[in-house]
Amino acid sequence: MTASRNVLTVTSEPDGTLSLNGPLNFTTVRAALAQTTALLGVGSPPCIDLTGVTRTDSAGLALLVEWVKFAQATNRQLVLRGVPPQLTALAAACGITPLLDAGA
Repeated sequence: MTASRNVLTVTSEPDGTLSLNGPLNFTTVRAALAQTTALLGVGSPPCIDLTGVTRTDSAGLALLVEWVKFAQATNRQLVLRGVPPQLTALAAACGITPLLDAGA
């Protein structure tokens, strides 16, 4: 597997949406957390578009939970767009779908 296949990019769109492109997994979540946390405080409401996520795992789900917790701690409503079916299925298996719904 090449390094380029494990690169997640975070782009801040003109409307304040954070767009993620690439894999959201154990390899990429640490950098994604640092990048997105710095940008989530800008704009209202915070919106994260996951349409470009190519693959994910439980680390990606943990990151979504962190985003929801961050938004709740700052009394803001997080908007999640394009949540991959893999993450929805993982959330259901873990019994935390309502938490993700709180971020939608």
